[in-house]
Amino acid sequence: MKIELKNISKVIKNRIILQNVNMEMESRHIYAFVGTNGSGKTMLMRILCGLVYASDGKVICDD
Repeated sequence: MKIELKNISKVIKNRIILQNVNMEMESRHIYAFVGTNGSGKTMLMRILCGLVYASDGKVICDD
């Protein structure tokens, strides 16, 4: 299984939360999201889980 993020962006009330995030994650690997407070880690996880829609970009699961 593979999850791919292509140019994920999130804007809330004219504030850029995420901008052009690209990554590819494969099964059987462990990934960590590291960053300072307010860097968008939780928002990225919410988008990955489908709890929030990205303003732009695509989340692709298994091609």
